[in-house]
Amino acid sequence: MKSIKKYLGLFLVIAVVLISILHSCKKNDQTKDIPATDQSNASVIKALKEKYGNVSTPLVYPVYKVADGFYVNANGEEIPIKNKRSGAQLILGCDKDCNTASDPSELDLVYTLSYVQRFFYCGSTTGSEVTATWDISVPYTVLGANPNNPSILSKGRMRFKNSSGSILISNTNLTPISITANGADPNCGSNFLYTVTYTWSGVADSYFSNGNTLECSLFAYNDCDLTGNNYLTSWVQAAVYSGSGTYALPCSRIDKVWVNPSTGSNSSQCATAAGAYVTCPSYPSGFTPTTDQQVEYRKRNNSSSFNWDDQSSTVYNGEISPGTTLSATVSACCGVLSLRNMYQGQSTYGWLVRYRNVYTGCGVITPINSAWTSGTYITEYWIY
Repeated sequence: MKSIKKYLGLFLVIAVVLISILHSCKKNDQTKDIPATDQSNASVIKALKEKYGNVSTPLVYPVYKVADGFYVNANGEEIPIKNKRSGAQLILGCDKDCNTASDPSELDLVYTLSYVQRFFYCGSTTGSEVTATWDISVPYTVLGANPNNPSILSKGRMRFKNSSGSILISNTNLTPISITANGADPNCGSNFLYTVTYTWSGVADSYFSNGNTLECSLFAYNDCDLTGNNYLTSWVQAAVYSGSGTYALPCSRIDKVWVNPSTGSNSSQCATAAGAYVTCPSYPSGFTPTTDQQVEYRKRNNSSSFNWDDQSSTVYNGEISPGTTLSATVSACCGVLSLRNMYQGQSTYGWLVRYRNVYTGCGVITPINSAWTSGTYITEYWIY
């Protein structure tokens, strides 16, 4: 399934934390209380701290797994519906909606857990947030509450298991969920695309170690009477955390680059991209930070796709500071890039920004001129 958020980033949007601060590409007055190697970056870092506090970047773990699931009918029976796609590929027909189908099994219901993020607070052992992002293709409207009883909300579900499979902690009532409608599914004539996110706050650092596994699920209401106005996904393994494996090394995660929007319609008001750790100089126990991050951006000139590879526009690198040499990377700890061509009014269909970690030992993404392999980077979409 293609959906906007699969290529966002993160955005996704990505689902994904987007920054709405204002920033000009012109050099601002120096801000002495913000540690940065280049003081022209200080205003960006200061604005991030003012908006989010002393927090880290979200640590992104790509998943892209399609979940099976079921709905509960009027008799209270759980009716399984196996997804009809293998990954993003359509296996059976995709021409039925809730009005034309005679049985729910004829519907094409695709719920994909795209990625999860951990967002920790500097110096805290109990302040992490975990956000799950789902991309959905369905022939109905996804709702935040039961259409027959608005007081009953759709909800996200998460749980941690240890290496033996025992549940350590579970939260099956994460509300409210955020629902973004992304238009018609170009790969399925009957379906519409949605992005759903939800967050679990206050998760202790201890759960992100020792081979523990994070699993996610989603229960969401809809306007389809044929499915009893509801759907519950199976549990999907999202990430395995280990002090010497997935969690410790930056090779199998993607640390979010802070993309800041343009403030106007000329090159002196362009967008910026800030390194992952500009707001936080410390990390949780067992964490290995990346050193740099590679950033590229281009106009979206294919109106039918949000996929980076489906565009034919020029690929740009940012500037370390206005008027200086172009750079393919930004320092994860304290760097800022000016995205000089990316300002309002320059693209009919918006912009795509993609980024990934660069770290010696990761192989597939080091050096920086290696191929951008699917699952090793995040793409965010910006509408201007």
